[in-house]
Amino acid sequence: MNRLRCFLGKRPLEVNGVKLYSPTIDEIDEIGELKYHINLTLATFDKESILKNLFGATDEEYEKVENFDDYDILTISTNIIKHMEEAISFFTKQEVSFNKETNSFLLSDGSEITKENYKNISEAINFLNGIEKKKEEPVNKSGKKYKKLKELKELRKKYNKNNNTLELKDILSILCSVNGNGINIFNVRKLTIYQVYERFERFNVYENHIRILRVWANGLLKENSKLPEWIVKTKL
Repeated sequence: MNRLRCFLGKRPLEVNGVKLYSPTIDEIDEIGELKYHINLTLATFDKESILKNLFGATDEEYEKVENFDDYDILTISTNIIKHMEEAISFFTKQEVSFNKETNSFLLSDGSEITKENYKNISEAINFLNGIEKKKEEPVNKSGKKYKKLKELKELRKKYNKNNNTLELKDILSILCSVNGNGINIFNVRKLTIYQVYERFERFNVYENHIRILRVWANGLLKENSKLPEWIVKTKL
């Protein structure tokens, strides 16, 4: 990933010939935050979320197609393809149409998203939207480990639903309240979503450093404890 290009936000990130953009807060607000998240789910080929959350597939129905390639399953339905064309268009700023003969999403500049490169595109779009996807190792579904992972996943879903996590608006408000960073309510809308999450990550690292520094200054830090550095590489 070209982290510098993502950070500056002026030019698209090119992956396999496909130009991808991190949307600005203005662009997200224009279509609505819910529509933005739907577009993100569709454009990243998130098979499970698309089938379950957007199209209402049950766990039993999903299990029948779980082991098939995401691209193959998602490009069977004309209805899903139509929504994916719109979603991909949002992150490429181009007209997108699915060509059945080539089994690919064709962009107006001649580039295309295919079964061979869709995973690279998905990874890049996630990154441009501040999402760091961890690769999951294949698990034996008949084993105990798989059942435990499934239970943990369900618990995590319930936790996230009940947990009062920060929304995008709250993150923007926090950035606008940080002294000396030049971000305010009048210009925050011009930031890309990548810039927002990257700045917020850096702020958290720095804030943690300052808090521990105060503890250290008062002699309350445990012996052999080290101050967390803030001049470090961010995840984004």
